[in-house]
Amino acid sequence: MYKERNFKFNICDIEKQIFEMSESRKLEERDLEIIAGGKMNNKFLASSLASLAILTSTGINTNINIKATNNPATSISDVQKSDENKQVVEYFTKQQVIEDIDYVMNKVKNSHVGCINGIPDEVLKQKELEIKNLSESTSSVEEWRIISSILAKLHDAHTTILPPAFLYGKRLPFDIEYLDNKIFCRSGEFKDSEITEINGVKISDLYEKFKLHYSYEIEEWVDFNFFRSTPFFEQYNLAKAGIDTFKPVEISFKTDKGIAKQKFEFIQIEVKFKKSEPFFYQIDKENSVGIFTINKCIIANKEFLDTVDKFFADVASNNIENVIVDLRRNTGGWTGLERFFARYLNKLGNVTFKKCEIRTNNGIETRQEKYTADETKLIKSDKNLFDGKLFILTSNLTFSSAMDFALEFSDNNLATIVGEVPGNSPNHYGCCNICDYTPNSKLKFITTTKKYYRADSTKDPNRLIPDVQVSAKEALNKVYELIKS
Repeated sequence: MYKERNFKFNICDIEKQIFEMSESRKLEERDLEIIAGGKMNNKFLASSLASLAILTSTGINTNINIKATNNPATSISDVQKSDENKQVVEYFTKQQVIEDIDYVMNKVKNSHVGCINGIPDEVLKQKELEIKNLSESTSSVEEWRIISSILAKLHDAHTTILPPAFLYGKRLPFDIEYLDNKIFCRSGEFKDSEITEINGVKISDLYEKFKLHYSYEIEEWVDFNFFRSTPFFEQYNLAKAGIDTFKPVEISFKTDKGIAKQKFEFIQIEVKFKKSEPFFYQIDKENSVGIFTINKCIIANKEFLDTVDKFFADVASNNIENVIVDLRRNTGGWTGLERFFARYLNKLGNVTFKKCEIRTNNGIETRQEKYTADETKLIKSDKNLFDGKLFILTSNLTFSSAMDFALEFSDNNLATIVGEVPGNSPNHYGCCNICDYTPNSKLKFITTTKKYYRADSTKDPNRLIPDVQVSAKEALNKVYELIKS
């Protein structure tokens, strides 16, 4: 039996990753030719290209600091060039903070598909509460937490605001592991001791405070990002939970001799990141299995399409009976990649895609795509069609367009989903093309213009429930058990 060893998630920072493609260029008609590679039906290509709009993964320059006296940034490059090396906490007047809040709210009101009839009452109430409790002077860190708490009330995992850049890049000087709903120290003097409190606050209470300032749709997503996204405590995560991270932090350890407390300062993160390939595949002839791993939903360029084509050619030439698509480390990117897999399925008949509501200047535009069995004949590949079993592996980290990938196959009964509930809802907001900065604190924020609805409306709108639920690290071997049985 094929054995997967030491399955681990890549260290990830989702809030930063959500911004990457919001700064990329818009797709143009000439992209059709690049995507097509001269192989596919134009109708299918056009519909697929139209769907490549939801984004989830991003990077960001982290040495950004703008003084409150500076003029508002007019572009991302303006911000990146300003006082890059300064690492100081700045303070803003009550009026400046209100201006920043109003600026974000106006962007949301004028762009977000859920605000076509105005900002929801829940969001407005949180805004009023935060303004009521404002001090005469507020730090950039606290303003970030304030606006985060307001945006969280949208229940849109893609709409968020980044912290001041100086909160990135530092960690507490020991490793941690989340196990059986507890956090354990895994290095240093207190190795294998349970961590019970930080600055006198219970871990469970810190988590509840973190949730109030985090944009999420389902509990699995915020749980992953607080407890499991990194093997250490990051400064900005604890700051979001309300910990003063500019002073030594007191940690309480549960040891064999009782509770021990010790203060720690944050240190620079030193992680040797192993660059993961966005996609690759393996053929296991012995067990008649082909595994296609997608770690990031990139645009379906010629390299991707050629690799998928070669994969199914190898599947056909080796008489492979089982195909596995591994999305466990995939936080999304461009949507629509699932269609370039579906075209190789011989049993592809009537197909229904998710419905989409789009905020436009004229209101809400609704799109719903369906293909009849005759129409799917135009979509199908003219060679290497696959008649076997298809499995898709998911985890709580499988997010946005990666979740959509699994969802489309699930709702059309084309695959067996194995693993954990993905990190966002089947009915979810997306398309993060509104990216801006607050005028005074220069905090970067993003919001969305679309909402998606799952194709099979009879199923759970809040969670994509795997057909076989197991932990992410057990998912691949579980499929091998299913195949063997």
